[in-house]
Amino acid sequence: MAARWQQIEADGDRYDLQYRTAQDDRVREDHAILHGTTLPPSDPFWAQYLPPNGWNCRCTAVQVRKGKYPQSDPALSMLRGQNCTEAAKQQIFRFNPGKDLKLFPPKHPYYKAPEAAKQVIEQLSEKQQREKRIADIIAELPDNLTDDQKKAIASHCLELEAKLGITKGKPMSVEDADKQSANPNFVPEYIIDPKGRYTDGHNTLSKNPNYDAKRDYANHIKCSCVCITIIRL
Repeated sequence: MAARWQQIEADGDRYDLQYRTAQDDRVREDHAILHGTTLPPSDPFWAQYLPPNGWNCRCTAVQVRKGKYPQSDPALSMLRGQNCTEAAKQQIFRFNPGKDLKLFPPKHPYYKAPEAAKQVIEQLSEKQQREKRIADIIAELPDNLTDDQKKAIASHCLELEAKLGITKGKPMSVEDADKQSANPNFVPEYIIDPKGRYTDGHNTLSKNPNYDAKRDYANHIKCSCVCITIIRL
């Protein structure tokens, strides 16, 4: 489930997630109560009760089309999850390794293991983190790219991050970018005006009467985003 969580998280809440047991006579009673629990992946329930929820647990969680099943009551679902894992040795399973990007919860016996064994496990954890980063980047790419193209672009982004020591941020709108790095001294030379004589290809504009070329040209770049674009070109 940890590996699958990356794809589930990339899909966001477009689908609901449904808890399912093996539905046979070996299913534990407290797990059977969780069968059919249907909530969006962003619900806090999945941060603690994504299966397995006990030793040798065969439960799973599957994506289902939103609206196909009625959503469960979040508070009741959390209570049932708590009851399912209330025993001391079961509380260790209140954990989502795919979400937390850790193979084991804090009190797992792993932390008492020999150092050599930990190194092997940590290598696996790094691989899991890489897979999550690739899934996040792929989710932002346009649909007109093939899966192979998306994977290649995502892998290339990770290589750049490693070499430059940076982390690719999430896309934002022009408005959001302006809030973070707008030039406070920027004065537009043209303003939107339905009766204007100019156009930028999208809007009709007129000269801004408050714009002074001698005073304002030095601040004609509105935000750092534009500066970065110019440098990259």
